[in-house]
Amino acid sequence: MSVWGAFIMRHIGFCLFACVFSCAFGATAIAQTYTPLSCSQSQPITETVTYTVPGTSVTRSVTIKIVEPTALPAGVTLPLPTVIWSHGGAGGNNANTLADWRGVTAEACYTSVSIGHTWPQPMVEDAICTDLLDLTSGVDCGEGYQKLLSLLRPWDIAQTIDYLENNYAHLVDVTKIAVGGHSAGAGGTLMVAGATRAFRTGDPSKQYIDIRDLSDPRPVAFLAFSPQGPGVDGFYETWKRSGDTSWDTVERPVLIATGDGDNGCDQTPRTTTSSTIHYCANLGPTPSNRKAVFDLIPTDPAGEISKYLLYIDDWRAAHTIFKYSRNTCVSGGGGTRDDICDQMLEVLSRAAIGFLDWHVRGDPLAEDFLAQDPNTPRSRGKFLWDSK
Repeated sequence: MSVWGAFIMRHIGFCLFACVFSCAFGATAIAQTYTPLSCSQSQPITETVTYTVPGTSVTRSVTIKIVEPTALPAGVTLPLPTVIWSHGGAGGNNANTLADWRGVTAEACYTSVSIGHTWPQPMVEDAICTDLLDLTSGVDCGEGYQKLLSLLRPWDIAQTIDYLENNYAHLVDVTKIAVGGHSAGAGGTLMVAGATRAFRTGDPSKQYIDIRDLSDPRPVAFLAFSPQGPGVDGFYETWKRSGDTSWDTVERPVLIATGDGDNGCDQTPRTTTSSTIHYCANLGPTPSNRKAVFDLIPTDPAGEISKYLLYIDDWRAAHTIFKYSRNTCVSGGGGTRDDICDQMLEVLSRAAIGFLDWHVRGDPLAEDFLAQDPNTPRSRGKFLWDSK
């Protein structure tokens, strides 16, 4: 059974599913017309991708996990459209960090791959500092100086695409690849899409700045959940030298998702009447900062609708909800009611698959689904949908 089906059977019921779909995105008629594909998923295949870091002579290895959709519907054949997932975390993590998102896309009949962006080994870290950032040997340019994974993530993604092209052509349609990411992974995802980023180079006391473009032309669409906004880790809104923003050259389709509670921690309102004011010990980037990425990203040069925003106007839409994690839900040890969590995850996954089905798979019914009733506040969770 698919992720959506499991949610419905366990928590919501078929009638509520229809209501969630219609309330979130438009008329019930569209909900009955557009139906995502449904597959099962294989056990993950673990592979190691090793490459020479550009501009250096050192090698880096990352682990990837590949999930093949099984029980394909009639008429669906290999190779399949593919989604590559990039997790968050400034210090790195493993290839299972976004296993839930990987499962969502696999059960919608996409070959699904997740990357483990590990913190670079000392030799790699030193080569990045000296060869790529022009820092004097011995200068500490680790996580306390700047987040080196921001530079490595786009290369990890590009090398994973290379590996899939060379070793999994029977499973991966290389003309239909999407990249998705959460938090810092969304930042790396948008760099692959064309976003530029400022890195400190040279003498750290003088804070020299180098703008890096690490885009890759092969992916056709991108999912950026809880993206880093202007002023965070080298992303910029107005650059003193040119007036450009980091996102000016992002022209391919992008879905951005964030919400009222998406500031880097799980929080509760101080009172029941101030649900949009957040309190926690370690506030991260504010929701408005993450939403600013959608505001700043340009429209399609050809005038087509290709940029989308799903905003959950609810303080319980915490940072980890967009990771597709249940740890804020009662069943995950948190304090948010399971039915509210279920609904947020349901709408988030429906938006993601609808976006992929149109911009990667090319299903025109998914285009109709995405076009329904933008800018309208929804009941039962206040889902706001925008596009341009």
